[in-house]
Amino acid sequence: MLENASNCTSPVMGTGIIFPATASQNVSPEVLLGGSTSLIIISLLAFASLCIFLYSFFKNWDIADFGFAIVSAFQLQPMTFIKDFDAKAMSKMFQSSDKGNFLESNHAQDAWKPILSVESAAGEDWQKLRAALLKVLKQIQWQERLQPILTKVLEDAEAVLDCKQLKIIVMKVLFELVTGNALPSDAIGNILKGVDAWTVSLAGKGVGDYAAKAWVLKFMQEAVEAMPERPFDKDDIYTMSAIMQPLFVSPLINVPDVFAVAEKHLPGLSSEERLQVASSPIVSEAFLKECLRIGHPFPIIERRVPGMVGSYQITCRYDVMCQSGPGFDMSRWLQCPVSGASSHQGGYSPPKMGTCPYENMLFGAGPRRCQGKELALTLMRSILMHYADSSHKFQPSNGHGISGRTNDDIGSAAEDLHKGMVILKTIYKTSVICAPLRMFTGTSWVGH
Repeated sequence: MLENASNCTSPVMGTGIIFPATASQNVSPEVLLGGSTSLIIISLLAFASLCIFLYSFFKNWDIADFGFAIVSAFQLQPMTFIKDFDAKAMSKMFQSSDKGNFLESNHAQDAWKPILSVESAAGEDWQKLRAALLKVLKQIQWQERLQPILTKVLEDAEAVLDCKQLKIIVMKVLFELVTGNALPSDAIGNILKGVDAWTVSLAGKGVGDYAAKAWVLKFMQEAVEAMPERPFDKDDIYTMSAIMQPLFVSPLINVPDVFAVAEKHLPGLSSEERLQVASSPIVSEAFLKECLRIGHPFPIIERRVPGMVGSYQITCRYDVMCQSGPGFDMSRWLQCPVSGASSHQGGYSPPKMGTCPYENMLFGAGPRRCQGKELALTLMRSILMHYADSSHKFQPSNGHGISGRTNDDIGSAAEDLHKGMVILKTIYKTSVICAPLRMFTGTSWVGH
């Protein structure tokens, strides 16, 4: 019996427990190898299944998706993406005025300095900016004054519309609209430098020249101070921001983006349609709205909305939505009812809100809807109609460098690296895990 003990299970005295023979008790290598192989196969299958699941879940994600997801995770904040047009989900998003605590709050507001942005500001700052903008819009009486100014500026404009000429037209029109005076020609170069600095910062491709931005602010303060009766306070940051961001700098960034899209799609029109774009305000506006739908100058819209428990963040990817949506078709806007177009002897009123499913996508809705929508459409429509009859004259992509939308995928390694740094800075400024560090170091040193 003792001789065969090594080949048996062995009871522990008094316990009734039986232990299997160990490897040292002559278990064959083949048995051990067979067990290890089974374990390896099971592990590989589990790993492959995990990879397939992760690939199927993340295959359509890009760097922006991962960036927002990482920021959300570090904040312990639930988040959902909207990448396909969904009128119901977007309507819920637009009803909120809360931008949340993501890029708008932590990147865009810093990038807009030394002014504030009606688009990006939150809380009391947003309320004050909105009130200041309504006051400015009332004071400048743009409904009566914009078209005559446009006509005069376009008469003196260059014959060919490249990107620089487009910016010069926009800045001349808006400067005179706000201040009542013609734009000094010797200021154009410095204004262009300042706008480029804001564009670089806002696009997340670098740090724009702060001194160039500050020069534009000082120039506009002096122009406001020189206005008869001084209707605006040049030292009030809310008033100056309400003038500069929505009525000067943003149009100088966004209008070239929209016109670059227009240049791409004008050749696809028939000769008759192109003639209508150049001669009919109704068709021209329909064309511009379709350009906005298919190539919106805002890549991402952010809102924090109430949920079943607490709140969650919505990140609406306009950049993805525009590319994946239906193809270019301006007729969708011509099918909308047009108020007063036939009863005012050629007068024109844009389509009623909500008549096209995409209407709210263009200029927003709810408490943060664009207050300058009609002004912007009138400005773009007049410039488009002046140049659209000839492809030789209409070249707004020529000289269109760093932009909001049309060439975001074109950039150097340094610019792509800076975008990553924007995400890391946002994580530091907002994440729960970095809260103890922020208590000692603060966030003011984290620039964008």
